[in-house]
Amino acid sequence: MLFFACFCMALLSGCMSGSGEDNNPNRAQGPASLKIVVGNNQINKALDNSELPEGIDRIVVSVTDSSGATLGEGDILAAGGELTLPVPSGVILTIRGLAFAGESLDFQAQTNVGPLIAGISIAVSLTLVPAGANASELNAPIQIDISPDGRSGNKLSNRAVFSGDTQLILFKSEADNLVTGDINEQADFFLKDRRNNRITNVHTKSDNEQADGAAVSADMSANGRVIVFASEASNFASNPVDDNAVSDVFVKELDTNTTTRISLTSTNEQAPLPSGQPSLSEDGQIVVFVSDNSLTDGGATGVYLKNLSSGELQYLDTGTAPLLSGDGSRVIIWDATNNTLKLYNIAEKTSIDITSPYAVPEASVAVPYAITTEGRLLVFALQGGNASELNSGIYLYDSSSEDTSPVIRLISTDSDGVALDTTSSPAVTPSLSNTGRYIVYAIGTTIHVKDSTTGEAVQLAQTGALPSLSKNGQWVAYTIDETDNLYLIPNPLFSTTPGSPGTPGSTQTLTVTIEGEGSVSSQDGNIACGEQCSHDYANATLVQLTAAAQTGFVLTAWQGDCTGSDLVVQVTLNQARSCTAVFTAENKTLMLTIKGGPNAGSVRSDDGDENTPPTLVCENTEGEESICNGEFPHGQTVNLVPTLGEG
Repeated sequence: MLFFACFCMALLSGCMSGSGEDNNPNRAQGPASLKIVVGNNQINKALDNSELPEGIDRIVVSVTDSSGATLGEGDILAAGGELTLPVPSGVILTIRGLAFAGESLDFQAQTNVGPLIAGISIAVSLTLVPAGANASELNAPIQIDISPDGRSGNKLSNRAVFSGDTQLILFKSEADNLVTGDINEQADFFLKDRRNNRITNVHTKSDNEQADGAAVSADMSANGRVIVFASEASNFASNPVDDNAVSDVFVKELDTNTTTRISLTSTNEQAPLPSGQPSLSEDGQIVVFVSDNSLTDGGATGVYLKNLSSGELQYLDTGTAPLLSGDGSRVIIWDATNNTLKLYNIAEKTSIDITSPYAVPEASVAVPYAITTEGRLLVFALQGGNASELNSGIYLYDSSSEDTSPVIRLISTDSDGVALDTTSSPAVTPSLSNTGRYIVYAIGTTIHVKDSTTGEAVQLAQTGALPSLSKNGQWVAYTIDETDNLYLIPNPLFSTTPGSPGTPGSTQTLTVTIEGEGSVSSQDGNIACGEQCSHDYANATLVQLTAAAQTGFVLTAWQGDCTGSDLVVQVTLNQARSCTAVFTAENKTLMLTIKGGPNAGSVRSDDGDENTPPTLVCENTEGEESICNGEFPHGQTVNLVPTLGEG
């Protein structure tokens, strides 16, 4: 059972509400404390144990500073609902908020006159602690697809989407026992409220009539009040009547309990072909989706944008599987026709090809991918690959890079930057926190978590599939293969300490050496040399090198950390790397003709010795003319030595 409390926190005495400012300039400075007062009916019931989960006998509250150091800790249950803990001298914290089991409330500390104190913040966390519990029990998985009365979902549940405060979770399930009266025998979308364990079927008509077709995919606004989904149901829309027998895109507004079809033409007519794969902005106002129809004048099959405030519908670009950034400014699109993943800027109506410069194998980008709220960072999975293509793995792209070409870094590495083995199972289904600091993905049934600020990487003890992160990065949702149930577990790398998401903690040097006559350049322009050159790259950056031979020479091989003989190779800089391009002179054919009668004589090249025969030996033994060929390096001078024959 999850439980919530309304806290009012203040210095020394009294309990103030509002923004956290104290307008009393005469307040005494010095050693201070944080008073945590519990004061509503629900928490009072919990304090007398009537609402506590079985076995809970402590409610531990801890106060930590921005470095993670514990300033104080106490049992608010034992204290009767009021607990006083120390805080730094001169800090005032007066705020109201909600705290949930296993989560934190983060507030900026303030002086007695209001301005922020640089570098100081206070995090208050509430944890329900079972009697005798240890750390591993406190981090035990929490089942999501379970009804308030304890009915576990009896069929597959997956694809969790979190609200901004992490308390609402939207998920897809084939189970028919999560809500009373679920008799449609179809996959539906359900909304789990972690504050009261309530589950609601949101894949319904405006009058709550169940869907007569299957749920396909869905997304949710940050406040959890707007849901967009693709569905094969035909009973959700009546104007116009939904009789096209294909999937459409709908918007569910929970405040008004209305379900509206939006995959109509710009003249509000039904389209005959499928639409789907919707993605929603965090404010719930912008939807992008894909349609096999031309929905606007001048439109085509591809990605469309619907503004729910204005009602405007516009065609964006060709492609499928659109994913909208939280602020509604950018869209990731997979363009199968041109075999590239691209980032589309909605305001500028321009796109950047992310993967096409890297010779990506056809259809190797796997859905889903993920993007940060402001669209700066995105992660994607690639499957397959060889020496002249991207290797299988999870990659991060930073759109704010000042380089002229896309900069891609391998994310599926261990804490030391060594690439993880994807030989047996590819790395798939990456998910990002809203800032891009945390990334979760799966290799087989192993779930991996990466901190893009520190480079630290861990594997979850639990196995499963289709992991997804809460927007703040604190929680990981995943489906357990053995039971097909959906679970939630704390992110073991989560930290309230500020960081710089997507910024590697170190650089690695790439050195390129040329042997022979030729040159090597990098796709990003930082390597361009005809002898030897080097450049320092961010750790785990993927660099593509292209060799170019001078006239009369060919690339024989790459040596060192680059291998093969293809003109284009990739190298991942999870450590210092050195690559040598070996160019050799191209062989040219020398054709020699001897004319005369039989046994007129012979001609040989003078490059042989007692151990090595000449490259070219031509004899006229049978007729009036003999023609012989010899292969010599470009530019080599060949001396020919004739010998008269008996004829």
